[in-house]
Amino acid sequence: MPKCRKGKVVENRIGKRYEKAGYRVQYRKRIPEGEIDFIAKRKREKIAGEVKHSAKRRTVSSSEVVKIARKARRIKAKPTLILTGRTKLSSNA
Repeated sequence: MPKCRKGKVVENRIGKRYEKAGYRVQYRKRIPEGEIDFIAKRKREKIAGEVKHSAKRRTVSSSEVVKIARKARRIKAKPTLILTGRTKLSSNA
């Protein structure tokens, strides 16, 4: 399976879990700061989800975490970072 395809499969799987929990999910939303993997809404709650998946070891830096929080703030949502596979946070993140 191509690299980019696996990430989308994981994003969709996680989005389906939010749908089962009663959220309405919108996938791959474009905003001026970039793209958000999914936005989940339920009543007055809004979650901006960013999925980081890697079969190999990958480290998410603090600058990426800040960027994700900035994107979520832009659309007035709670930022959610989901790490799958062998992805981990750096020590300062």
